[in-house]
Amino acid sequence: MLHLPGQLAGYLALPLAASGLDVHRYLDGLHRVLVGVLREFDLEGATRPDRPGVYLGNTRVASVGVAVNRWIAYHGFTLNVSTFLEPFESLEEPAGPSGGPPIRQTSMESRRQRQAPMAKVREAVIRRVEEVFGLERHHLYTSHPLIRRKASSHAYAQSFG
Repeated sequence: MLHLPGQLAGYLALPLAASGLDVHRYLDGLHRVLVGVLREFDLEGATRPDRPGVYLGNTRVASVGVAVNRWIAYHGFTLNVSTFLEPFESLEEPAGPSGGPPIRQTSMESRRQRQAPMAKVREAVIRRVEEVFGLERHHLYTSHPLIRRKASSHAYAQSFG
């Protein structure tokens, strides 16, 4: 999975058994979350039976990967919102067991031909996760809690007058 600026990464820590889910239903739920988010932005996303992820036509707009340990899911998805797509070209991915052309990536903004504000996409994802998985309480981290951000330096101009 390639992480780039302009992507929204969602890593849910969800106890599957307590939520009445198995791995297949969790994966299906993530796909439904993403298809629902795309619909809110006037995009018609679809899944494929032979590959995880969500597609707009023949191009993938979201990658989905699941990791489970002791029946707690701790991995999720990346959604290409405003991602610069050129780096994906160096990671040519085969189309799968049925053959065909390699999987290409797209983004919400390139398909919409207008902005998809990240804050609005994030709100839509939270809403859909709550709806699909029946969550009433959640914790949201907008950055990794163990990574500190450097404070950007400010330049101040002296005013004369």
